[in-house]
Amino acid sequence: MECLQLSEKYKNLTGLIIGYYSLGEYFLSQNKNDSAVYFFSKSYELSHKNNLFQYVLINHLGLMAALINQKKFSAAIDTGKKALKYVDLLHSEDKRYTIYKNLGFSYASLGDFKNAYDYLLQAHQLFLKTSNAETQRNINELLIKYETGQKRNC
Repeated sequence: MECLQLSEKYKNLTGLIIGYYSLGEYFLSQNKNDSAVYFFSKSYELSHKNNLFQYVLINHLGLMAALINQKKFSAAIDTGKKALKYVDLLHSEDKRYTIYKNLGFSYASLGDFKNAYDYLLQAHQLFLKTSNAETQRNINELLIKYETGQKRNC
């Protein structure tokens, strides 16, 4: 809370956004979803008003998680679809998986199994693509280290 007080005193916008977001995360971890929604919403409003889209995106993710915990699946779906626009804008592919997974879960919870399947399939395909690329990078890195070590030993 001191962070928020200092941010307000010195009119530090980023401090306010991060402070409210952090409180949202804290309350989410404590399963106090009403409070989490409140603080994510405050952080979102400041982020959106000031076109700080990276913060808008993470607040959508937090809101979506809290809404799912509250079993407000339709609102979670709306939030997730809005978040996808920011994923596209920011090219933030690491967040896309979480959104797809949560959209799939939300649709399934509402009994819309076609949309649930579609989003969960997209999440799975993205996971496979990402994990395969990461595995290949690790193999290439180890191969370079091995070849470098072989050259030094010659």
